[in-house]
Amino acid sequence: MTAKTRRRMTDLANIAALEGQREAGGLRYALKVLEMAISLHIGDILTIDMLREANTLLCGPSWEDQVDRMIEDIASRAKAAG
Repeated sequence: MTAKTRRRMTDLANIAALEGQREAGGLRYALKVLEMAISLHIGDILTIDMLREANTLLCGPSWEDQVDRMIEDIASRAKAAG
């Protein structure tokens, strides 16, 4: 797993408050995505695109778009804070 992929997993785990994921919890949901990606790409080094594919299969493209927006928002706030 690449460093960017590990960061994506951390971001998924931290976005537990988004609608539809509260019940499962962020870490549990991130692990579901990871398990799905591993199942789909056995033996491959996981990439962000593979995690996106798994996330989309689990919850649909609108959820994946929402995750991307939240990650961008978190990154821009962290950058602004210095």
